[in-house]
Amino acid sequence: QTLESQKIVNNRYPSDATIQSIYGSNVSPIQGQALYKLAFATLNDSTWVLTAIPISTSSQAGDGIICLNDQGQKFWAKGATVCALSASSSWT
Repeated sequence: QTLESQKIVNNRYPSDATIQSIYGSNVSPIQGQALYKLAFATLNDSTWVLTAIPISTSSQAGDGIICLNDQGQKFWAKGATVCALSASSSWT
C-alpha cells in the first residue's frame, strides 16, 4: 500500500525504498519465528517485484519462492527458486 500511495502522489515508485523502511522488517512474520526473507527483486520508478524466499531453517524450507509485482501478477510453485511471473501466472 505504501508503494502504491507514493506512486499516486509522486507519479513514481520510491526506488530507494527498502523492505525494512516499508514493512519494518526484512523477514515475515515480524513477530515469532521468521519463515520468509523478503526482498525486492526489482524496484525502480515504474515497477517492482517483491519476493518471499523461505528461510532454510524454517518450516517453510523447500516450499518455493513467492513473487508479486506492481501489475498484480503473482507466482508460487512448490520447490521453485526463481520467479516466473506472466500475465497468466497464478498460485499453483
